[in-house]
Amino acid sequence: MRVIAIYPFKNSSVACFNNGSCKTILHEEKFTNIKNYEGFPYKSLDFLNKLHHFNEYDYFTFPLLEKSNKQFTKNGWITLLKKQYKVQKNNIYFYNYHLAYAAAVIYFYNMNNANEDILVFIAGNYKNNYFAKIYKYQFADRKFVCIAKSPFSVSTLFTEAALFLGMKAHEHEYKVMGLAAYSNDKKNYMKIYNKLANNIYLNETKLSFSSKFDLNNARFFFEKEFKNEKPEIFASGLQYFLEDLVIKWIKATIGKTGITTIACAGEMFMNVKLNKKIQEIQDIKKVYFMPSAGAESLVFGCGSIPFFNKKLPTISDQLMYKGLSYSNSKIKKFLTQKKYAELFKIKYFRNIEYLTAKLLKNSEIVARFSGSGEWGARSLCNRCILANASNLDTIRILNEMIKMRESWMPFAPTFLSKWAGKYIKNWGVIKSKVAASSKYMITAFDSTELAREHLKAAIHPKDMTLRPQIVDKSDNIKLYKLLKYYEKMTGMGGFLNTSLNIHGYPLSWTLEQAFFTFENSSLKYLVLENYLVCK
Repeated sequence: MRVIAIYPFKNSSVACFNNGSCKTILHEEKFTNIKNYEGFPYKSLDFLNKLHHFNEYDYFTFPLLEKSNKQFTKNGWITLLKKQYKVQKNNIYFYNYHLAYAAAVIYFYNMNNANEDILVFIAGNYKNNYFAKIYKYQFADRKFVCIAKSPFSVSTLFTEAALFLGMKAHEHEYKVMGLAAYSNDKKNYMKIYNKLANNIYLNETKLSFSSKFDLNNARFFFEKEFKNEKPEIFASGLQYFLEDLVIKWIKATIGKTGITTIACAGEMFMNVKLNKKIQEIQDIKKVYFMPSAGAESLVFGCGSIPFFNKKLPTISDQLMYKGLSYSNSKIKKFLTQKKYAELFKIKYFRNIEYLTAKLLKNSEIVARFSGSGEWGARSLCNRCILANASNLDTIRILNEMIKMRESWMPFAPTFLSKWAGKYIKNWGVIKSKVAASSKYMITAFDSTELAREHLKAAIHPKDMTLRPQIVDKSDNIKLYKLLKYYEKMTGMGGFLNTSLNIHGYPLSWTLEQAFFTFENSSLKYLVLENYLVCK
């Protein structure tokens, strides 16, 4: 069976499934070069149709919100697919939006084969659509059963907080989280915490949230109550309140169901500090966080639901490398353009990983474009900028060169799995709970003293937490090879990794985007598969 999954809203995406396996994911922003592009993914679908020929596919699937104008929306999408791609109406299917989130995380981690029931917590940023739900995945009959829902999601608090602080909604929530660590004076942030707790609470019987004010317009409450507070104090009170409320939600559900393996999806679980607190709950046996937990992951759910419904086997490789890739011959042809040949030094290296490691050892900053591009809001070293994390000056150089991050926002490390116990406090205790999710920079950990020496430029400068990509050989053989060379040269297990993009633009996927980033920044080195391009 073959499936095309389509998500046509903010962060619009398409995915291709064949015989229970996800083969390709494309984001419209990568074709338009507009970050978080909102709209129908025309360019992605056109590209995918050329690759896979839609007339060979059985299902075309969409996620649909409960309170949307269903029939109007369905008719529009059906008409478009019939007209543009000759897709038959009886091949087009619509699935519940929240169910798609739940199916996505279950599919990605192959938990449908886990021989146990699993709790799935969904919390995202869409308004007025019961956007905090709990599903129970029942292994015996392979069914998702909704056991609780709230009329709103507490995740919208961070979207509203971003607006209150003059940031961008649906983009800068992570900045509010990063800022929260800069106020650790309890008597200050508890004023914020207590006012929130007096207005927002959990019904532990129904497992649903309630509020005395409209959370979808919480910025007006913030303006009234907190306009004279320092941003870091406000952010800290909000972060601690969210952590405690969500932990209470999860603990109450575990207590009610007796199920101790959980999975988490939706925008709220992009908050890595929250995820850190969740994985530390003693009652939890295992926890799985969707690697890129926002709406871009819905295509995983829409693409896998037809297989679940028909009781057909699925297999996920648990990798995020689902985008475009380029052979050395294609890159060579691209680089022979007169413009590039005259502007840059270009050389082919048989062992490019060794050369890259050597540059990093010498504290050079290197852009890397290798293999298939990552899906979602994560750079996992195939479309990335790498740097020596033991040099604290790397932060200043990177920000001046390209990233332009606020001073309070940390970078993140990538390191070999054998170093996890050396860099993460209590890794031996927590590994069994969260090892699967530790590969995707989706959760945070407390750092060791050694990590603060080796990775000082890639940990949070205030609370000393780190948000790692932990790498095994089977995850990415070329990246593993690069890390092993770097380890041998430096005696350190990893380096700093950040996304290959200019501030305000999406992660570079194509050769054109890579050179746009290279030419419009102060980057000196760009690795394209086995080619090194130097200014």
